[in-house]
Amino acid sequence: MNDQILKLCRRLDKFTFDEILLISEIDSEDLKPILNSFLLANKLCLNKGIYTYNKSNPENISDSVMNYYPEHIVDFIIKSYCAEVPAHKVAFQIDMAAEQVLKFYRYFRSRIYEEQYKRLEKYYIEKPQFAKHPTFLGKVANLYMYENQVFVSAKPFISEEEHLAKNDRAEYKKIYYYLTRELTHNSVLKNMHHKIAEAIWKRNKDFEERFFILSNLLV
Repeated sequence: MNDQILKLCRRLDKFTFDEILLISEIDSEDLKPILNSFLLANKLCLNKGIYTYNKSNPENISDSVMNYYPEHIVDFIIKSYCAEVPAHKVAFQIDMAAEQVLKFYRYFRSRIYEEQYKRLEKYYIEKPQFAKHPTFLGKVANLYMYENQVFVSAKPFISEEEHLAKNDRAEYKKIYYYLTRELTHNSVLKNMHHKIAEAIWKRNKDFEERFFILSNLLV
């Protein structure tokens, strides 16, 4: 169902809720959460009642592009990412353009974000809470905390049942200060939610744990 609605959004490009409701021929109660999930995943934009399909998902490369390269090259790039080796140094080692390595790094971030977002969505559905909105380099983020873990969303969830979270404030502050140290360059402003998810994911993990988790995410 979701894939069919997304294809319809892409074909329409710009539309109102009533327009896609009429064309899709599904109940509004079923359509609303689907469109909201697309907004949160940055697949749609909403401005003054007009939905627009987000044609640019510029930070991602597809699995098919990963399959284009030999397995040992992909493995080397994954290990380099987990070891926090800068992309330009990796590119020099394997005789590849730095931008290609950056595409891999961006893809890894997107997969890390998507995986943590799925967990966040489940927590939120069970127990909606207001987001925290810290600012990094002048840009507002949307952070949630469940079971002593911080999650990030590109856009805040919206529910009439939201409540104030009873969180471990000390742990949240530790992660907030950690993020302020990590997110210090203007480059983080583009797809900031991916970089926040990446920073949280890397925190307190050694190389072996990062490599194991990321390798499984990319299967």
